[in-house]
Amino acid sequence: MIPRTVKRVLAGVAAYALLWLGTMVVGVPWVHDQVVARERVKLSRARPNAEVHEVVGRANDVRVGHPVYWVTVNSPGPLLVRVTYGSEIAPLTGSGGTEWVNRPGFSGELVT
Repeated sequence: MIPRTVKRVLAGVAAYALLWLGTMVVGVPWVHDQVVARERVKLSRARPNAEVHEVVGRANDVRVGHPVYWVTVNSPGPLLVRVTYGSEIAPLTGSGGTEWVNRPGFSGELVT
């Protein structure tokens, strides 16, 4: 027989793992799509007739035309999502940052 305390600990670990898995499978892609849409709109407004490109990594390695953006999203724990994003319209401007999304009902506006 397994002691009751061990069963409770295992149930807690399983619940933690399921929450984290759910965050990675559902939350991360959803937040990524929201931030990508926001970045594309922002760059389209800044340069209306230009084709907007998504790049992997930083804009320093860009071999496509500007404007460009990048978005990286990961989940370091259950119900926590970290977004690293940036954009560049060379030679005019660039912006970016790292933000945390830790609330339900995320609407594309990042937590500061």
